Amino acid sequence: MFPVPQHLPRSGGDKISSKITENNPDPNPDSDPVLDLIQPLLNNESKFTGNQVKDVRQNLENAVNENKRKTHDLLINNFPSISTQIQLSTSLHSDISNVQFKLSKLESEIDPSDTKISFLPPLIDSLNRHFSASSSRSAAQSHVKALKTLSKRVEKVKRFEEAVWTARSADEWVLNQVIVEKGFTVVEDEDERIGEKVLQGTKLMLAIQAKESLLKSMVIEQITDGFNSAISFSAPVHGKGASLSVQSHIALQHPRTTPPRHFSSATSTHYPIAEIYNALSKLALLDELLRTLTNRLQKDLIQPIVSSSYRASISSTDKLSILRLTSSSSRSPIDALQDIKISLDFIADTVFPSSSSLPERETFLSSLSTSAFQSILDSLIHPALPSSLDGVSGWLSIIQQAVEVETTFSKQGVLAKFFERDAGVTWAQQRRYAVADEVRRLILSGWGGWENESKGKEREVITYIEVEVDEPMSIDEPEIKEPTNGEDGFGWGFDVSPEKEKVKSLEKPAAREDVTMEDDGWGFEESSSVAGPSSPPKATMTPPTKNEEGAEEEEDGWDLDPSPSPSQPPSVAEPESNVTSLTDSQVIAKPAKPAREAKRLGKKVAKVKHEEDEYDSWAEPVNPRAQNGSSSNKANHLTPVPSPKVNITSIPLPESKENSGDDGWGWDDDTNNKVTSQASSSTARPEVKEPPRSKKRKEMREEKSTIRENFLVSTSCETLLGIAKSVLTEIEAMKSSKLSSPAFDISTLEPILIEAIKEVFTLYRALLPTHFANQLRDVPSLSMQAYNDTLHLSTLISSLAVGLNLQEEKERLEALGDHIFQSQLEVQRIGLIDSLEELDGLEGTSEEKIFRKAEKSIKGLIHNLESLSRVVKPILPTSKYLETISYLLTTLIIKITNDILNLGDITEIESHRLTDLIKLIYPLEGLFENHGGVVRFVNGWLKFCYIAEILQASLVDITYLIDSGSLVDFTSDELITLVRALFASSEKRDTVVEKIEREGTSGGSNSSTTLINEERGFSIDR
Repeated sequence: MFPVPQHLPRSGGDKISSKITENNPDPNPDSDPVLDLIQPLLNNESKFTGNQVKDVRQNLENAVNENKRKTHDLLINNFPSISTQIQLSTSLHSDISNVQFKLSKLESEIDPSDTKISFLPPLIDSLNRHFSASSSRSAAQSHVKALKTLSKRVEKVKRFEEAVWTARSADEWVLNQVIVEKGFTVVEDEDERIGEKVLQGTKLMLAIQAKESLLKSMVIEQITDGFNSAISFSAPVHGKGASLSVQSHIALQHPRTTPPRHFSSATSTHYPIAEIYNALSKLALLDELLRTLTNRLQKDLIQPIVSSSYRASISSTDKLSILRLTSSSSRSPIDALQDIKISLDFIADTVFPSSSSLPERETFLSSLSTSAFQSILDSLIHPALPSSLDGVSGWLSIIQQAVEVETTFSKQGVLAKFFERDAGVTWAQQRRYAVADEVRRLILSGWGGWENESKGKEREVITYIEVEVDEPMSIDEPEIKEPTNGEDGFGWGFDVSPEKEKVKSLEKPAAREDVTMEDDGWGFEESSSVAGPSSPPKATMTPPTKNEEGAEEEEDGWDLDPSPSPSQPPSVAEPESNVTSLTDSQVIAKPAKPAREAKRLGKKVAKVKHEEDEYDSWAEPVNPRAQNGSSSNKANHLTPVPSPKVNITSIPLPESKENSGDDGWGWDDDTNNKVTSQASSSTARPEVKEPPRSKKRKEMREEKSTIRENFLVSTSCETLLGIAKSVLTEIEAMKSSKLSSPAFDISTLEPILIEAIKEVFTLYRALLPTHFANQLRDVPSLSMQAYNDTLHLSTLISSLAVGLNLQEEKERLEALGDHIFQSQLEVQRIGLIDSLEELDGLEGTSEEKIFRKAEKSIKGLIHNLESLSRVVKPILPTSKYLETISYLLTTLIIKITNDILNLGDITEIESHRLTDLIKLIYPLEGLFENHGGVVRFVNGWLKFCYIAEILQASLVDITYLIDSGSLVDFTSDELITLVRALFASSEKRDTVVEKIEREGTSGGSNSSTTLINEERGFSIDR
């Protein structure tokens, strides 16, 4: 094998491989094929066997044979190319040998020292002489051409300089020389080109080029100055506007430097202004000068005409034309349009006359007219936008005339586009901004000084009336049987009619003795002066009041009421219709009559009942335990008391029955004793039969009534609503009117104007709470009036238009009103709670200093509540006023109630002083005097008042109150804690505690439960 040269192709060489290479396609580049074959022998440390040597030898022979075969195949496949290369190399070798031989022979024949034999030296000398002669001739010719070119160049420079010094720079040939990019001559033939090339870079040529550059700048300056002097402006002075002067012919100025001596002065040439424009156009200076001229015309002529009271006038002669602006005291938009037309015509005919016929003219006039009419749009049309729809027709008339003027200068200008497409939207947007500005001024100027006026609203309430209806019954009436002891033992009066009671009392012998209060074992002191739960005692003694018959009412004491006064004759009152107010899921039950009652508590609670309805013996009893949880759980924690959710209104109450002898609880006590005693002499029991009569049954009927509430709202509300109504009126007017502009399409403008109406209330909601933030926080009257304003506006917003979707704005106004109202309530509540927190939970009132501090603080809170009541009562509707006062009063009594119930130990002096502190709050029930009483509005009022009773009561009194159901508002834990705090550990106290734990606070008997807290009447608002 022989190595293949690098320049030869190596096709087929990839097929030369050993068997090992074929078995191992990716061998290690560092490995040797032969060594790989004998590797089994080299790596074997033990002695190799004959078979191994034989295998290695066989593999080596196979590899050698395979290489030979592949080499032969490679040679055969590449034989043509190999053969060609061999032939070329043989021929090349032969040619080189021949050249070398002939060269050697030639060298041997030539002798450089012998001129007769050698021919090269004479030839070389001839060639040198010929080259020198040719070079000298070319240099001479170039020099001659350069001198001729220089001569011509100097003559042209002198002529050009003469034209500049004689102010003839606008001549055609001068301009042609100036516009040449390099130099001032155009190469005409080959000789001049050669001369320019020879002179290039010489000092003489550089001096000529500097001279030419100077003359070129002087030409440009002369023509530019000539243009500026042809069209000149004068500044405005003393009531006169700027003026524009235009010269029809202009003479260029001579250079300001000293002219050369060989130049004599010559008369200046006057060029028409059109030639000046042509010269500037050739020098590529016209565009920049026209832009400057456009800006100057816009600033000094057009803008003063459209924005100020200036009139345009023209005066002209053969050589000079002047456009002057003079001030005018009265100028209409039509006059401004005519002046703009005059000015544009003057510019088109005089400033840039049509004789110029340059392409820059059309561009200049189009740009100037566009800017002029844009100024008319910005400074004349837009400021004249009418504030209402009434002035739109006149405004559109002005635009139409402006469009007519614009048409004479351009077919489709800015005014035409504005009139056809944008006029309506622009007016609507401007109207929208004007409405927003009007609302801002109304609010930011003080909201009309918060002046108010009285408004009223009607509110529908549902009243449930209990009436008696006849129930048909058979003619055969069963005889009246004498009740058994079991039947007569209760005496509740639920199942016996008043007539039957009378008959029964006549039949039954008088075996009952009057009950005295001396040894009844209840521990009630007749001389006690503690007030009842719902009617606290007054500071001064008042004489006993009289009832309708003139009899004095019995003194309010703890005496039990054994029998009615003898002055009151027994009477059986016919049942009347009782008016009660119930919720949808509530039926008020009248209490069952206990055998005996504490007259003091009975009368006080009865007073609350008597303000609302009379005793109804037909009502069904209600489980007090079901009511106990709902009324007492609210007092267990000191969270912010929610404002009442039921709007409470004054409901007409029935008059109390005359001669009824009822003490307010609906219990007869012993009013029938007198009748019984009168019938005691009767020994026989005659059977009395009543004639058959229809039975009576009671049912609840729903009655709807409308009440009117007055409140104060700001007079600015009507102003605000009037702004929105004015926009709505314009929308309706646009639907029926036909305006000249197609841009006033109602389908396009109505959404914009509706947004303007919505923004009236949006800006009100955004600006009023922020602008008056401090006042709304610190002045309750203003915050409540703002609350009334929002609700009043939300009510009136629906009356704007049926088709407008303003429900979202209405809801947002109501939400703002609720936020203002709740924020003010929270401010008052926080102030109230902070004052009470300073009392440290009413602990240590046995100390005089602490008691006086608590007394002063509570009196201050009472004064604040009374002052707040006087302030907001004439402002808010009655229902909202009651909600506000009841919320704050509820917060006050619940805080004090919780503080007292959380006391671990209450001494005797503390119990008296805590009672005094509670009694300080009693006069606040006068705030609800004409609205059905405090109980129906203030949650926990009876519980609060009963705490004062418990603080002064004995264990017997507390047991009686539990049995009578008066303490159902207390939870068992609260009552047990209070009892343990008041009384020392004893068997009797433990008995009461066990009774409470066993039976709860309702006494364990539904029949003896007095559900006082459920004696309230409510109205349902719709």
